[in-house]
Amino acid sequence: MSDSSLSKLVWISIKPLIKVLLPTLVGAAMVKYRKLDQEGLKAAAHIQIYGALPCLMFSNVVPSITAQNSPRILVCVGFGLFYMLMSYILSKALLMVVPVPKNFRSGFVVAAVWSNWGNIPMSVIQSLAAGPPFGKPEDVEMGVSYASFFIMVYNVSAPKKPSLHKQSDRYEENMKVNYMVFLDSQSQIMMFVGPGTRMIDQDFIESEGDTITTPYIPYDPSSNRVEQASIDDHPPHADNEAHPNVIDNSPELGAIGGQQFSRIDIQEDRAGFLARLIDGLSPVIVSLIIGTIVAVTPLLKGMFTVPPNSEVQKPTTPDGKPLLSVILDSTDYLGAAAIPLGLLVTGASFANMSIPRNSWHRLPLRAILGLTIIKLVCLPIIGIIAVSLIDRYTILFVGHEGKVLKLICLYYSCTVTSTNQISLSSIAAGLFFKHRHDSSHEVASNVDLLCSFVALQYLIYPFVATFFIGVIIKMVS
Repeated sequence: MSDSSLSKLVWISIKPLIKVLLPTLVGAAMVKYRKLDQEGLKAAAHIQIYGALPCLMFSNVVPSITAQNSPRILVCVGFGLFYMLMSYILSKALLMVVPVPKNFRSGFVVAAVWSNWGNIPMSVIQSLAAGPPFGKPEDVEMGVSYASFFIMVYNVSAPKKPSLHKQSDRYEENMKVNYMVFLDSQSQIMMFVGPGTRMIDQDFIESEGDTITTPYIPYDPSSNRVEQASIDDHPPHADNEAHPNVIDNSPELGAIGGQQFSRIDIQEDRAGFLARLIDGLSPVIVSLIIGTIVAVTPLLKGMFTVPPNSEVQKPTTPDGKPLLSVILDSTDYLGAAAIPLGLLVTGASFANMSIPRNSWHRLPLRAILGLTIIKLVCLPIIGIIAVSLIDRYTILFVGHEGKVLKLICLYYSCTVTSTNQISLSSIAAGLFFKHRHDSSHEVASNVDLLCSFVALQYLIYPFVATFFIGVIIKMVS
């Protein structure tokens, strides 16, 4: 390889990460210098999740997906499930050889299985599809469309709320209070109940000898009251998933561990199967379903856009464009804000992370390093092997569109833990457990643990991703 070719490859590999890093740093700086407060961050995340991101997906799926290439959607879904399965197997194997705190074992598995398949991958894919060996506008649309179905896999696999009904009454009441206090005081960290909640439930200790307090409000026997918290709205999240409200405001005074709290009732899901199905549909999933139906139906598609080698479908607008083209243009306009806004929220979320210095010596360093190796070394190797075998023995990656699909399937093997798991661990398993006879010893919360896992991955990721993107470009060229 000539020096010019090598420098070009290095630049192509670095450029997408620069575009990711800059808005992320802007978001972190806005929080650091108090230009973005908790309410502003929540509003930005709401706009990104419930407005901009569904529009981005719809505006890319409709023109790029056709009845001919729609079977490739199943390839994206299959690879998404495959990567999650391999992450689960590898994390379980790692748990057999490295020590992990008992109250974080399931949280460790969740951190391995559910990755950041939203803002960062979308941004990188847009950049890669816009450059060599691609470069056509339709390549970007196709790349975003295929990536959208990885996000759909993430959303579909996401339970909506902690399964508290399986726990003891004492445990359930404690969870209500901790959930309430977290939402009121720490929702800016990443702000939603995410996937893997049912797995995280296993991390709780139900012993009567344990005193349970919240991650950010440690139990102090000398205090007799904590300011009453309230929930006006359920917090959103920032990695492209959305879930409905999971709690109902029903204040009722109660006492736990010597402190007074206002209790809230958590509604039990008693609706039928259809009601639960509708309730679980996020805007992202609805957008993908509607967009795919429109894309594979020629009559509907012709009302939004002009397919290749086709004439404009009548009736048309006065300027001669498809009748509903203004809707597609509007969703494309709003969707353009999704990725930059999501990266701003991600950066702001990192600015709120903290790992107390007095807990550093208790961090499971081997487990942290092991999970990083799983996410950034083992899975990319597995992805390269799987894609190479499929490319050799099938025709799935044949043709120009096949190369775009190959790019997506390869890149999604090298992703880091979703920052959404921070709030998940806080709500569902991020509790301090202090034995009454050993209350003087500080115990690190699951939030501190998860921040340490996430921080190392994101620190190493730019270097690993630069190398891996170079490998991907060579494989698809």
